[in-house]
Amino acid sequence: MASSYSEYLADKTSAQVIQLITGPPGPAGPKGAQGDLGPTGTQGPQGPQGPQGATGAPGPVGQSGQSVSYYTYLADMDTNAQTPAPAAGYVRWNNATQTAATALHVSCFEHGVPPTDISVLLSLVNAGDDVVVQSQITAGQYQVWNVGAVVQSTPHVQWDVRLVSSSGAAFAHNDPIILVIVSVGQTGPPGPQGIQGATGIQGATGIQGIQGVQGVQGATGATGIQGIQGIQGI
Repeated sequence: MASSYSEYLADKTSAQVIQLITGPPGPAGPKGAQGDLGPTGTQGPQGPQGPQGATGAPGPVGQSGQSVSYYTYLADMDTNAQTPAPAAGYVRWNNATQTAATALHVSCFEHGVPPTDISVLLSLVNAGDDVVVQSQITAGQYQVWNVGAVVQSTPHVQWDVRLVSSSGAAFAHNDPIILVIVSVGQTGPPGPQGIQGATGIQGATGIQGIQGVQGVQGATGATGIQGIQGIQGI
């Protein structure tokens, strides 16, 4: 019986000890260190194309265009010629001193075998165009002329000219030359008239002028003549 009681006490004591040892849960521990950075993810797909940008403002108007054409000729310095019309394939000056010339007479036929009729092309030359007469052999021998007026005729054309510049000696008779025509582009039509601007605001009213001084009083008029005395009563 005593043994059973001892076991009972032992069990009781052990249970109490266990209850004393098992306390409440402790506080949460500190936050652990941050883990290593993960690997870079794969690149995403390309996004859709953005909308088209607005159209830019128009650029400035360009300068007048030019066209350049050239033809082969021979210089005509035949002093025995009786008319200004040159022979086919020739260019003639109206002055023996070429740089003092005021007109060029150009055959409608370019020099060649056979001669080529370029009358239609020569008819396109207008006042304001430049004409260059240059040696086919020496580039430094040339004359630059500005066309002032055009006289169409057959079988040559006459250009009233003004010398712009020259270099080298004058051309001798039968010298092979190049006739270069530099045509200025035609002027376009005038643009439409712009809209009328807004009426400006009315200016402020000026300040009133200073009142003038009063004039001097006029002199007193002369005394009138005395009237006739009335008739005495009866």
